[in-house]
Amino acid sequence: MSKERLIALPENIGLSEKIVYVNERGEKGVGLLAFASLGKSVHIISREKGNSLFHYLRYENNEKELVPYYGGSLTNSNTERDFYGGFQQGTQVIIDCNPIILNKSLKEDLVERFIQETYWPLLKRRDASLKIQGSKNSYLKKIIPPSLDGIVLLNEELEFEAKKSRETNLLKLFVHLVFNPESEDGRVRVFSKDVRVYDSILQMEDNLSKCEFWKCRQITGYINEPNLKLTLGRDGIQKNSRAYEGLIEKLEQIHEKYWPQIKARIQQQKEEKASKIVADVWKDILKAYEDTEPLNKRTRTPNPIPKPCPIPKPKKPVNKRKRVLHFEQPRIYEFGMTESQLRAKLDDRMGEPVVAINKGHIDYKIFVTEEKDPKKQREYILSISAHPIAIWEAQEEINRGGTLGDPFNMAVEIERRAQDLRMSVMKRKRRKSLEDN
Repeated sequence: MSKERLIALPENIGLSEKIVYVNERGEKGVGLLAFASLGKSVHIISREKGNSLFHYLRYENNEKELVPYYGGSLTNSNTERDFYGGFQQGTQVIIDCNPIILNKSLKEDLVERFIQETYWPLLKRRDASLKIQGSKNSYLKKIIPPSLDGIVLLNEELEFEAKKSRETNLLKLFVHLVFNPESEDGRVRVFSKDVRVYDSILQMEDNLSKCEFWKCRQITGYINEPNLKLTLGRDGIQKNSRAYEGLIEKLEQIHEKYWPQIKARIQQQKEEKASKIVADVWKDILKAYEDTEPLNKRTRTPNPIPKPCPIPKPKKPVNKRKRVLHFEQPRIYEFGMTESQLRAKLDDRMGEPVVAINKGHIDYKIFVTEEKDPKKQREYILSISAHPIAIWEAQEEINRGGTLGDPFNMAVEIERRAQDLRMSVMKRKRRKSLEDN
């Protein structure tokens, strides 16, 4: 700014030189007054291109009013000594903050995060170099754009149409979107002219809340629109224009193009996670099978009149043979119509018994697919897997010519055995938890 324009700033609060330009939006100097909540003074240093001197204006807050002082011109040595160095051209604003506010509310990491989230597109394009200096450090720390883990879906400039009565204009829109299947708190921010306007794209328009793509918590990033006007105070984008309608239409097209593949990826990721949980639970069940008595355990009745043995024979150590469950790992698939109400069943695949889990059952979707707590997911898999094993043991006993009594007693024995397996797994988990703690 020139010397004349700098001196005129205090008299022009509430006015804007950019108001007549379609693609620019001045904030009318209100930001110069905002420092009053932070400290005692603010220094505004400006240098025109080709000028060897800096022009200097200072505001002082005397707790009753803000008083401006024009401090004349500064040389390079002045700015190096008092204001962290000079620059070729532009304007620098330095606020002398209240130490209490600085320590509580303006910690270095909070300020850095705020700047990252507020000027993300600007930092990503590297059009500006923003630095902060902490109260305990003498060096200036450069602020870099936020880094996102995941698969980059879009990172490019797109065009959308702004239709008028007789012509159609093509406007620009920059989109940066990343898909991370492990994320649960992702959101897409909305920027206008490199400055954040909405924390989430869902705040922008009700129609977008119907788009599963924009609601997806695994999608993170931003859109940056350089053309649309903002409401006063930057509270949002003005919505009564053809350009805004074209923007919303473009965002809906992005949803239609990318949601099918994202939906498939999410489903695949959920199935892989469910398979891992089933595998972990199955290892626990195999161990429980070794440690518990089988449903078809047989005991011999001892001779009621044993022969005396004057010289007892030494007992030989008995090698207890571990019991092995000859099952395949459980299969997960959607049962047919006639078995759709079953959560799990005993299946036979190429002559080998296997526990089958119905992923089409509503309880599977509630307690495994949509459930976030791994403990609850494991409990569901355990609860439905033990019963088919107990049924298999009952069938084995009958095939050997044994009996478990009438149908009622058989049902009781099968349920008792399933409970034994479940409780054995739970006890083992509890012991391990106590040992870890």
